[in-house]
Amino acid sequence: MPIMGEPPLAREEAPASTTSHDPPKKKKPRRWSSTHRAAHQAAQRKRQQREAALRSAADEHAARGFPRVIRFKVWCRLVGVSEAVGRRLAAAGKVKITQLSPRAIGVRSDHHQQYLEGCLREQSS
Repeated sequence: MPIMGEPPLAREEAPASTTSHDPPKKKKPRRWSSTHRAAHQAAQRKRQQREAALRSAADEHAARGFPRVIRFKVWCRLVGVSEAVGRRLAAAGKVKITQLSPRAIGVRSDHHQQYLEGCLREQSS
C-alpha cells in the first residue's frame, strides 16, 4: 500500500507476492467424521427397520383379511417413488387412493398388492 503522498507503484515495481497468483486449489471431498458416519448409518438402519416393520404389518393385516390403509407419503417411501410420481400413478389409475380426511390420503394394503402385481413383468419361457 502506498504511503500518503507517494505515487502508487507501477506493475513491474510491485512486490512479487501481489502479482503472482497461486492456481486455485481443488477442494477435497469432505470426509465424514467417525461419529457423523456412525450416526448416519444408525439412522439408515433405523429407517430400514421401520420400513421392514411397515411391510410385515401390512402383510399381516392383509393375511387376516383387514385391509390396512398406509398414508400416502409412507406408501411412496415403501414403493420407492417420490410423492409427485405417486400422484401421477394415482392420476393414471395404476394405484387406487383412499381419502382418509379432507386433507389426508392413503393406499389400502390390498390396493398396494394389486399395484405390485401390476408391476410384475411377464416371464418368457
